[in-house]
Amino acid sequence: MTIGPQGAGKDYQISNHPFLSKLICLTPDDFVVGPWTPKKWKVVYKFLDKTFKILLRERDPFIINDIFTHPSSRRKYLKKAKRMGFQVIAVFLDVSLEACLEHNNKRGTRGYYGVVPDDIIAACYSEYVRYTPRDNYEEILEKEGFDRIITVRC
Repeated sequence: MTIGPQGAGKDYQISNHPFLSKLICLTPDDFVVGPWTPKKWKVVYKFLDKTFKILLRERDPFIINDIFTHPSSRRKYLKKAKRMGFQVIAVFLDVSLEACLEHNNKRGTRGYYGVVPDDIIAACYSEYVRYTPRDNYEEILEKEGFDRIITVRC
């Protein structure tokens, strides 16, 4: 499960990691054409939840690639996977707001989602550092129940 705001480099890190790049990757942005809307959000996460349950049932190793900046957004996936006997790994992207904004602005129209507005990234980053502070994130994630933490410094 990735943890990091938009522009942190989650897609890049997964695709270039020797282990993570071999996994099935559930990325909500891959199911959206154009800008996110409340209706698209509801449909995409319903699909993501169903796909997640199928992968658990089939015992396939996979990664969920989303921002997961708030513990409540991680909790339901973490608990279900642990109940099914999965080892759950947090991929924590240790990144600054400045780096997120810089990476985001280099996106151009890459993929379906392109550039995310700076104010949205700043708000997400604020939540990211509030709930998973960079100085003690390992302790917090261990308390949440992650079996392992991979730290990626961006």
